[in-house]
Amino acid sequence: MLTDKQKKELERICYKHYKGLNPTHNIWHLKETSRLAVLIAKKEKANIEICKYGAMLHQFHDGSKVEHILERLAVDNITRKQLVHVVYCASSRTINQAKTKEAKIVNDADKLQCLGGIGIMRQVHDFSRRWELKKAIKKGLKEQNLFYKQMKTKTAKKLAKQRYKRGLQFYKEVLKTIQ
Repeated sequence: MLTDKQKKELERICYKHYKGLNPTHNIWHLKETSRLAVLIAKKEKANIEICKYGAMLHQFHDGSKVEHILERLAVDNITRKQLVHVVYCASSRTINQAKTKEAKIVNDADKLQCLGGIGIMRQVHDFSRRWELKKAIKKGLKEQNLFYKQMKTKTAKKLAKQRYKRGLQFYKEVLKTIQ
Protein backbone atom coordinates (compact mmCIF):
# COMPACT_ATOMS: atom_id res chain seq x y z
CA MET A 1 0.00 0.00 0.00
CA LEU A 2 1.09 3.54 -0.66
CA THR A 3 1.66 6.05 2.11
CA ASP A 4 0.08 9.50 1.93
CA LYS A 5 3.52 10.97 1.23
CA GLN A 6 4.12 8.50 -1.64
CA LYS A 7 0.68 9.24 -3.11
CA LYS A 8 1.31 12.98 -3.03
CA GLU A 9 4.72 12.61 -4.67
CA LEU A 10 3.37 10.23 -7.33
CA GLU A 11 0.63 12.71 -8.15
CA ARG A 12 3.20 15.51 -8.46
CA ILE A 13 5.39 13.40 -10.77
CA CYS A 14 2.43 12.36 -12.93
CA TYR A 15 1.02 15.88 -13.25
CA LYS A 16 4.44 17.13 -14.32
CA HIS A 17 4.74 14.31 -16.88
CA TYR A 18 1.29 14.90 -18.39
CA LYS A 19 1.88 18.65 -18.69
CA GLY A 20 4.61 17.86 -21.21
CA LEU A 21 2.50 15.56 -23.39
CA ASN A 22 0.40 16.36 -26.45
CA PRO A 23 -3.06 17.94 -26.05
CA THR A 24 -4.91 14.61 -26.18
CA HIS A 25 -2.80 13.14 -23.37
CA ASN A 26 -2.87 16.11 -21.02
CA ILE A 27 -3.99 16.60 -17.41
CA TRP A 28 -7.62 16.00 -18.43
CA HIS A 29 -6.59 12.55 -19.74
CA LEU A 30 -4.82 11.78 -16.45
CA LYS A 31 -7.90 12.76 -14.43
CA GLU A 32 -10.38 11.00 -16.70
CA THR A 33 -8.38 7.77 -16.87
CA SER A 34 -8.10 7.76 -13.07
CA ARG A 35 -11.80 8.55 -12.62
CA LEU A 36 -12.86 5.76 -14.97
CA ALA A 37 -10.39 3.29 -13.44
CA VAL A 38 -11.75 3.95 -9.94
CA LEU A 39 -15.36 3.68 -11.17
CA ILE A 40 -14.66 0.35 -12.89
CA ALA A 41 -12.55 -0.93 -9.96
CA LYS A 42 -15.42 -0.34 -7.53
CA LYS A 43 -17.89 -2.25 -9.72
CA GLU A 44 -15.41 -5.05 -10.48
CA LYS A 45 -14.30 -5.31 -6.82
CA ALA A 46 -10.65 -4.66 -7.68
CA ASN A 47 -7.90 -2.85 -5.79
CA ILE A 48 -8.93 0.80 -6.12
CA GLU A 49 -5.54 2.19 -5.12
CA ILE A 50 -3.67 0.13 -7.73
CA CYS A 51 -6.21 1.13 -10.38
CA LYS A 52 -6.09 4.82 -9.51
CA TYR A 53 -2.30 5.13 -9.38
CA GLY A 54 -1.81 2.67 -12.24
CA ALA A 55 -4.08 4.91 -14.32
CA MET A 56 -2.04 7.95 -13.36
CA LEU A 57 1.19 6.18 -14.32
CA HIS A 58 -0.06 4.43 -17.48
CA GLN A 59 1.04 7.19 -19.86
CA PHE A 60 4.69 6.64 -18.98
CA HIS A 61 4.44 3.46 -21.12
CA ASP A 62 7.74 2.27 -19.69
CA GLY A 63 7.70 -0.25 -16.87
CA SER A 64 11.38 0.21 -16.07
CA LYS A 65 11.00 3.98 -15.74
CA VAL A 66 7.97 3.52 -13.47
CA GLU A 67 9.84 0.91 -11.45
CA HIS A 68 12.69 3.39 -10.97
CA ILE A 69 10.26 6.09 -9.81
CA LEU A 70 8.58 3.71 -7.37
CA GLU A 71 11.91 2.43 -6.02
CA ARG A 72 13.04 6.03 -5.46
CA LEU A 73 9.83 6.62 -3.48
CA ALA A 74 10.48 3.42 -1.45
CA VAL A 75 7.19 1.82 -2.52
CA ASP A 76 6.90 -1.72 -1.17
CA ASN A 77 7.73 -4.59 -3.57
CA ILE A 78 4.19 -5.94 -3.93
CA THR A 79 2.65 -2.56 -4.75
CA ARG A 80 5.56 -1.70 -7.05
CA LYS A 81 5.20 -4.95 -9.02
CA GLN A 82 1.45 -4.47 -9.35
CA LEU A 83 1.83 -0.90 -10.64
CA VAL A 84 4.61 -1.83 -13.07
CA HIS A 85 2.43 -4.66 -14.43
CA VAL A 86 -0.47 -2.24 -14.93
CA VAL A 87 1.78 0.18 -16.85
CA TYR A 88 3.27 -2.62 -18.93
CA CYS A 89 -0.21 -3.82 -19.95
CA ALA A 90 -1.55 -0.35 -20.77
CA SER A 91 -1.14 -0.88 -24.49
CA SER A 92 -3.06 -2.66 -27.22
CA ARG A 93 0.07 -4.69 -27.92
CA THR A 94 0.48 -5.95 -24.34
CA ILE A 95 -3.03 -6.03 -22.85
CA ASN A 96 -3.42 -9.74 -23.62
CA GLN A 97 -0.54 -10.39 -21.21
CA ALA A 98 -2.49 -8.85 -18.31
CA LYS A 99 -2.50 -11.16 -15.32
CA THR A 100 -4.50 -8.94 -13.00
CA LYS A 101 -7.94 -7.42 -12.96
CA GLU A 102 -6.31 -4.05 -12.19
CA ALA A 103 -4.20 -4.11 -15.39
CA LYS A 104 -7.33 -4.87 -17.43
CA ILE A 105 -9.26 -2.10 -15.71
CA VAL A 106 -6.65 0.58 -16.37
CA ASN A 107 -6.40 -0.44 -20.01
CA ASP A 108 -10.19 -0.31 -20.28
CA ALA A 109 -10.28 3.14 -18.63
CA ASP A 110 -7.72 4.43 -21.11
CA LYS A 111 -9.39 2.88 -24.16
CA LEU A 112 -12.89 4.06 -23.18
CA GLN A 113 -11.68 7.56 -23.96
CA CYS A 114 -11.03 6.52 -27.54
CA LEU A 115 -14.70 5.72 -28.08
CA GLY A 116 -17.57 8.09 -28.80
CA GLY A 117 -17.36 11.85 -29.16
CA ILE A 118 -14.24 12.49 -27.10
CA GLY A 119 -12.49 9.58 -28.78
CA ILE A 120 -13.33 10.90 -32.22
CA MET A 121 -12.02 14.36 -31.33
CA ARG A 122 -8.79 12.88 -29.97
CA GLN A 123 -8.26 10.54 -32.91
CA VAL A 124 -8.96 13.09 -35.62
CA HIS A 125 -6.70 15.59 -33.83
CA ASP A 126 -3.85 13.08 -33.61
CA PHE A 127 -4.30 11.44 -37.01
CA SER A 128 -4.99 14.54 -39.11
CA ARG A 129 -1.51 15.81 -38.28
CA ARG A 130 -0.09 12.78 -40.11
CA TRP A 131 -2.58 12.03 -42.86
CA GLU A 132 -5.19 13.72 -45.02
CA LEU A 133 -8.67 13.86 -43.47
CA LYS A 134 -10.24 10.83 -45.14
CA LYS A 135 -7.36 8.56 -44.15
CA ALA A 136 -7.37 10.01 -40.61
CA ILE A 137 -11.09 9.26 -40.28
CA LYS A 138 -10.67 5.70 -41.57
CA LYS A 139 -7.81 5.17 -39.14
CA GLY A 140 -9.99 6.52 -36.30
CA LEU A 141 -12.82 4.16 -37.25
CA LYS A 142 -10.40 1.25 -37.27
CA GLU A 143 -9.22 2.23 -33.78
CA GLN A 144 -12.81 2.52 -32.52
CA ASN A 145 -13.41 -1.06 -33.64
CA LEU A 146 -10.17 -2.34 -32.15
CA PHE A 147 -10.59 -0.68 -28.76
CA TYR A 148 -14.24 -1.67 -28.46
CA LYS A 149 -13.34 -5.32 -29.07
CA GLN A 150 -10.46 -5.12 -26.58
CA MET A 151 -12.58 -4.19 -23.55
CA LYS A 152 -11.78 -6.73 -20.84
CA THR A 153 -14.17 -6.06 -17.97
CA LYS A 154 -17.96 -6.37 -17.87
CA THR A 155 -18.27 -2.83 -16.55
CA ALA A 156 -16.15 -1.32 -19.33
CA LYS A 157 -18.00 -3.32 -21.99
CA LYS A 158 -21.24 -1.86 -20.68
CA LEU A 159 -19.83 1.69 -20.64
CA ALA A 160 -18.29 1.23 -24.09
CA LYS A 161 -21.39 0.00 -25.88
CA GLN A 162 -23.22 3.32 -26.19
CA ARG A 163 -20.04 5.31 -26.85
CA TYR A 164 -19.06 2.89 -29.58
CA LYS A 165 -22.47 3.02 -31.29
CA ARG A 166 -22.44 6.83 -31.36
CA GLY A 167 -18.86 6.91 -32.62
CA LEU A 168 -19.56 4.35 -35.33
CA GLN A 169 -22.59 6.29 -36.52
CA PHE A 170 -20.61 9.53 -36.63
CA TYR A 171 -17.70 8.03 -38.56
CA LYS A 172 -20.04 6.46 -41.11
CA GLU A 173 -21.85 9.80 -41.60
CA VAL A 174 -18.60 11.67 -42.12
CA LEU A 175 -17.24 9.07 -44.54
CA LYS A 176 -20.41 9.32 -46.63
CA THR A 177 -20.00 13.09 -46.77
CA ILE A 178 -16.35 13.10 -47.84
CA GLN A 179 -16.49 10.20 -50.35
